[in-house]
Amino acid sequence: MKLNQVKIYENLPIGKCIHKTRNENCFFITEYKNEKVFFSIPNNKDNLKPYTKSVSIQLIIEIFNSKNYDFKFFPYKDCRKSATRGIITILNFKLPCK
Repeated sequence: MKLNQVKIYENLPIGKCIHKTRNENCFFITEYKNEKVFFSIPNNKDNLKPYTKSVSIQLIIEIFNSKNYDFKFFPYKDCRKSATRGIITILNFKLPCK
């Protein structure tokens, strides 16, 4: 089974926690726009104004469909790496037949 945009929308609804930090903070999916998954990350200075980051849906599909993706070569070195790993883990659990 190949992953596509519709399956991502179905298995990762808005509000879904995709990653939990060591401090027990969660990254939540906030929206889908311009073929990207947007997620919130905690703002330690102001809890009422979380930061928002995004990851390309195409990148998620490429990683999911590859056999053994090595995250050492992931194009970002920030929270997007953790969020993408969380997304892939959730999708692998929900869609185990690749």
